[in-house]
Amino acid sequence: MGPLTFGKTEEQVFLGREIATHKNYSEETAERIDKEISRIVTENYERAKKLLSDNIDILHRLSKDLLEKEVLNADELDEIISGQKGKKDRKADSEKTDEEA
Repeated sequence: MGPLTFGKTEEQVFLGREIATHKNYSEETAERIDKEISRIVTENYERAKKLLSDNIDILHRLSKDLLEKEVLNADELDEIISGQKGKKDRKADSEKTDEEA
């Protein structure tokens, strides 16, 4: 469909502001618009789900740190995203275990 705009918007003032949209295109074009919107929404929904599931460990670390601190600065966020935060935590935990032994 390309970068096209469909429908004509008219602004009318009646007890506030209402916007009426007039359909100035065929049923076939309306179907194509609906299919394209559906495709875009479905593709991006699946893409978002994949991004979230692929990065679930980062999201869990991020939520844990936010629950503890409520605010994270850019450096802390970068550490979590790059995976350094988890590595530092595991290293600190193993050092504590070694000291206790």
